[in-house]
Amino acid sequence: TLSPNGDERAEAEKTLKQIERNENYSALLLTLCERSTIPDEIRRASVITFKNFVKRNWPSLDASSSTTNPISIRDRNYIKEHIIDLMTRSPEHIQQQLSDAITVIGKCDFPDQWPTLLDTMVRQFQQPSTGNSFQSINGVLKTAHSLFERFRYEQKSDELWLEIKLVLEKFAPAFTDLFKSLMAYYPQKESDTIEMKNIFDSLYVCIKIFYDLNAQELPEHFEDNLTLYMTHFMTLLSYDHPNLHSTRHDPGILDRVKTEICRAVALYADNYSDEFKPFAQQFALAIWSLLTRLNLSPCFDDVKFVLIFI
Repeated sequence: TLSPNGDERAEAEKTLKQIERNENYSALLLTLCERSTIPDEIRRASVITFKNFVKRNWPSLDASSSTTNPISIRDRNYIKEHIIDLMTRSPEHIQQQLSDAITVIGKCDFPDQWPTLLDTMVRQFQQPSTGNSFQSINGVLKTAHSLFERFRYEQKSDELWLEIKLVLEKFAPAFTDLFKSLMAYYPQKESDTIEMKNIFDSLYVCIKIFYDLNAQELPEHFEDNLTLYMTHFMTLLSYDHPNLHSTRHDPGILDRVKTEICRAVALYADNYSDEFKPFAQQFALAIWSLLTRLNLSPCFDDVKFVLIFI
């Protein structure tokens, strides 16, 4: 399928279509993704093929259908058992494709048919803080956000709240511990720009997940830890680091972190005003100060839009 010859590519794609109904096909693709001795272009092609195969076939499993699904129950279980670990050990370009596949699977199977998903994710938060572990953590956080983001807009229901309750019980405590660890860790790494960007990438997605998990109602876990979160949010709003600033065309990671904090603060100000009241004045002053310091570059438009409507 990598051949520059169109006829050869078409024949190869036809062959793949014929063999994809074989059991272990998806497991073989995962094996190709995993092996670092395989040329990178083959690994990349394998993971994209795997992701697209999952997108086409995973949601179509129907026990009442007479049509045999290309992904057998055995292969489904194998994938769910191994894909999180593989994602965390993969290079970023492989990791993103696997994360997309996990999102598809999670939307179909979580929580009832994938009860181990949250436990597997949470274990990754307990790894020592290194550059490689931040790559793993960021992969898990981005995947978690892709699964939890629908909590922001789905209509309230008992079924939805039961799912959120499960996430809060299994995921939220470890998530808060991770957030505290990141806040304690970054001041030690201020001279290491690469590590700082890794840490702030993690903080950026953490704040998105904070919004996801608070969008429907104020959970007891976050109410109990509200002072902790708001104190750290205030610290980040007032923080500055020259190497985390914007380029000419794009907001830097620090600006994006501050934008997400402002979204979270607006959520609390609008929906949980009584609980937020002790923090309201200091955030109003901090956000106003932030707005007055932004320049006129178009790369700040999204930041300014969020700040103006708080």
